Amino acid sequence: MATLFTAAAILALGVIVLARARATLVTYLFFLITVCAGRMAGMFRTDVWLGGRRPCLAFAKVASAFASVLPAAVFHFAAAYVSRRRALRNVILFCWVFCGAIAVLELTTPYIVLGVRHFDWGYYPIGSSYNISWAVIFRRHVRPRHPHALAIVEVERRDLRGSVPARS
Repeated sequence: MATLFTAAAILALGVIVLARARATLVTYLFFLITVCAGRMAGMFRTDVWLGGRRPCLAFAKVASAFASVLPAAVFHFAAAYVSRRRALRNVILFCWVFCGAIAVLELTTPYIVLGVRHFDWGYYPIGSSYNISWAVIFRRHVRPRHPHALAIVEVERRDLRGSVPARS
């Protein structure tokens, strides 16, 4: 039950931020992150009541698809938050296309989500060895040593250095 409440709280946070904040790309991306995280956790929990592996497998595939879109949404959010969206346009596009392709593969093929494993708190997907390959590809293209990813970190560091008073 705690997972379901957590999923509802995450989704409620996204709705509150969307309703209260200005309508900007950062707000919409934050809402997308909360929807993906909330639906992923919620689908892992609601499949307990479905009674059977076949419907649980369908829910696990959808939950995994939501999870695979999260890296692109978080990267796009970070780039927009530090006003580097134009400079990182190609990397952001790669992230969305790559993560979207993985989500489609998870939904339509039996190669990424092989089945479900039952625990007391829900059914969770059994991943295949193909998951390692797409993680390596994604890591290769968007890694912390990447100059554009480092630019986001440097802008944040510079902002923090300017706002924190020096100690004497």
